[in-house]
Amino acid sequence: MINWSYIAGFLDGEGSLTITKHKRSSSKTRLVSRIDFYNSNERVIEEIQKFLEKYNINYKIYKRQLNNKWKYIISLKILRLDDQLRFLKHIKNKLIIKTEQYKVLLDFLKIRINKIKKKEYNFSEEEFELQEKIHNLNGRGFGYAN
Repeated sequence: MINWSYIAGFLDGEGSLTITKHKRSSSKTRLVSRIDFYNSNERVIEEIQKFLEKYNINYKIYKRQLNNKWKYIISLKILRLDDQLRFLKHIKNKLIIKTEQYKVLLDFLKIRINKIKKKEYNFSEEEFELQEKIHNLNGRGFGYAN
């Protein structure tokens, strides 16, 4: 049976916590946070979907094949800020590998959601620093919490 510990473990091994930069040609750079799960086993992604639906956590599903000889990769992405924050609250103290990314993303979400409530949409230097920090943590070999 799937529970929050299983979800955290799956995220540790088959997922990511990210904040990426997006620059449109005529606008300022914006930051986009995501929580992603990846797997080629459709059944496990379906079980995670059902579990998240019980907690009203919205997500998007994408399916792609990198090479016509390989299996499809299914990705489940939690994109909305409020859904990401609710998700993180459920997995608090359950991650082993991505604990630092968890902390950085949580800080980012708190800042961003608070600013949006105040109708402040520009990104602060602190938010860009958090993006850089999570980017560095997600680099090869930096995921394990020592």
